[in-house]
Amino acid sequence: MAHKLKSAKRKKGRTVRALSRSGRVKKPDPLAALVDAGVATLALPIDMAWRASVQRNLQIILQHAERVDQFQLADDVEPAPVFRA
Repeated sequence: MAHKLKSAKRKKGRTVRALSRSGRVKKPDPLAALVDAGVATLALPIDMAWRASVQRNLQIILQHAERVDQFQLADDVEPAPVFRA
């Protein structure tokens, strides 16, 4: 009985791996989920033709934010003064 159970587990594991290699099983894209959540939260009507562009722009914005966040400042740095025209 235990032998049948082990072989069934092995077969099941092979099936899952085979499906993921073939591209049928996709990992959920967290950026796509963020776009979906933003669209739903803000009630934005976005045409599906623009969805990929929206997602790409969000990806670029997050990459820029990461660069800003990684920039090290000294402890004695002061903010720049505000100039008004």
